[in-house]
Amino acid sequence: MDEAAEGLEQIRRQRAALAERVTLPWWYVVVYAAAMLAVLALPLASWALSPELSNWAVFLPAMVVLFGLDPLLARTTGARLSRRTLRAYPSSRPAGVTMLVIAAVAVVGESVLLNVGQVAFAVGLVVVAAAGVVGCLVHQTAAIRDDIREGRATSA
Repeated sequence: MDEAAEGLEQIRRQRAALAERVTLPWWYVVVYAAAMLAVLALPLASWALSPELSNWAVFLPAMVVLFGLDPLLARTTGARLSRRTLRAYPSSRPAGVTMLVIAAVAVVGESVLLNVGQVAFAVGLVVVAAAGVVGCLVHQTAAIRDDIREGRATSA
């Protein structure tokens, strides 16, 4: 084997090793799901409590958790991913965009349901949407692993 082939094989092994480290521990998924439940339940909290109280008691802590999870995941797995996930990992775009659409539709749908007095359906929508967002997160992580393994990741 010549030097170029050996170098390419070494790069392939390094990419494969990095891709294997990009996994979501069970605690990350659970904490992410709880934080997404809180974020998606914001219209419900605003309706039940008050907008100011729901912002301080629900939204702010949930956002702190969501933004704090990525550095904690990087420290735990040893794989620090780009903060611009949708741009840096092309295969993760469909799951990432779907995640954003699910969250937006859920918040709007929840507000509509609350305005017509359908609280139980609004709560159900929050739970289903949070499960959908977590499912998208799992798919997005798998796509990121594939992009790293195949060398499709960019340095964004």
